[in-house]
Amino acid sequence: MKKVLNILLIALILTILWILFLVMKPSSSDVQGIKSVKTKYDKYYAEIDKKIESEFDKNPQKLYEERRNSLRRLNLNLGFNRVVKYLGDDKYIFGFTRNGKLIFVLKKDKPDSDNGVVKYLYDNQSLKEIGYVEGKNFDFSGKVQFFDEEGILRNEYQYYKGKLEGLEKVFSEDGKLEEERVYKNNLIDGEEVYYYENGKVAEKGQYVAGKRNGLSVDYYESGKLYSERTYKNNLLNGNYKIYYENGETKEEAHLKNDKLEGISKIYYESGKIHQIAHNKNDKKNGSLVVYYENGKPEREMNFKNDILDGFEISYYESGKVKTRIFHKNGKPQGEGLSFYESSKLMEKGYYKDGILDGQYIMYYEDGKLQEVYNYIAGILNGEYKLYYENGKLQENGNYIDNNLEGKVSMYYESGKLEWEYNYIKGKLEGEYKNYYENGKLKRTGNYKNGLLEGEAVFYLEGGQIGEKASFLNGKEEGDHLYYDKTGKLIKKEVYSNGNLLSTEEFQKVEEDNDKGN
Repeated sequence: MKKVLNILLIALILTILWILFLVMKPSSSDVQGIKSVKTKYDKYYAEIDKKIESEFDKNPQKLYEERRNSLRRLNLNLGFNRVVKYLGDDKYIFGFTRNGKLIFVLKKDKPDSDNGVVKYLYDNQSLKEIGYVEGKNFDFSGKVQFFDEEGILRNEYQYYKGKLEGLEKVFSEDGKLEEERVYKNNLIDGEEVYYYENGKVAEKGQYVAGKRNGLSVDYYESGKLYSERTYKNNLLNGNYKIYYENGETKEEAHLKNDKLEGISKIYYESGKIHQIAHNKNDKKNGSLVVYYENGKPEREMNFKNDILDGFEISYYESGKVKTRIFHKNGKPQGEGLSFYESSKLMEKGYYKDGILDGQYIMYYEDGKLQEVYNYIAGILNGEYKLYYENGKLQENGNYIDNNLEGKVSMYYESGKLEWEYNYIKGKLEGEYKNYYENGKLKRTGNYKNGLLEGEAVFYLEGGQIGEKASFLNGKEEGDHLYYDKTGKLIKKEVYSNGNLLSTEEFQKVEEDNDKGN
């Protein structure tokens, strides 16, 4: 009986702890920002606020006009920017720019006092800043407000004898609260909150003596929790989590002094695992596996100090191997293979220190050759061949140092010759020929330094000349003549520097000439 009671007691405790977790977890930014901040100077601040309120709506220019006859020139050097002349009496001091603009007003507490409410003005006389200053250094104390030229409150601070002490607020151009933070002895100490334009909390964190400490959370604009992390002396320490807007975990990791340490995970929005990595001292060390949403691996790798080291294998969603390559010090090494989903070999190449070296072969899924190239230290050298799926040769030629060199031949799928070109250092050079599939000549011409040069002729399938044209530096020059199958001239075009100048037709074309140049 006692054992049963103990089990029930443990279950009750666990239930209470779970309820407390759910209640305390910052799952929504509906949690309010900084409502109020208590400081040991609150009574003092309240007195100052009354003084500021009494002066806030008073028109500086009107005050000056009312008192100007009683004002005297003051020999002051208060260090306020742009103020070059001071006039004052027992209650007010007015400051002017070099061009006579009133931009400074101080309402003194007492005739012989340096303390009082100060206003800074824009040139258009709108309020720029208002606060309370005290002492010979004119240190701020109490609430200080800064406005833009449109009269919108943009910043609000609390000071005590020149040091930030209490709540700071930052507002947007349309007057909405954007930021709040608490200061103590001129350092952020307490909460810091950022807001979206809709008023909901975007980010919330804690500071101690100017350094981030404790839990910080971010939210989606909808109010849903986006991330949570923990700081210690400005450095991320402990668990770090990012969430999808539906509440499912998106990423999680562990950090030590701002560096990734241990296992990190990425998830699909469905909650299924997407990636698992091992980290040490902020670098990937050990296995990294990427998964399809069906739970099968998509890619497997191994790292050593953030550098690929060992086999890298990728998979089809069915689980069949897609590619396999070995890495050494971040560079592919040895045989690299890729496969069709049927497990038939697709590609095979050899790597040396990260670059292809040796024969590269690509296969059709039935095992027949598709492409064969040869590499020396990553550079194409030697003969290459391309094949049709029926096994017939499609194209062949030769490379020297990545450039085509010599004759290149292309074939019809029947195996009959279709094109013949000649290359010198990667550029077309000399005569080219194009054949009909029956073996008869279809086109012929010449290249010079990669550009068409001289006469080019197109033949009809019966062997008659169908067209003649001339080229200079790759552009048509002179007459372009068209013939019918009887050899009769039916059309003439005249070109200059590739531009058509004139066209003359001698007879209506009765049959399609298969124009080809």
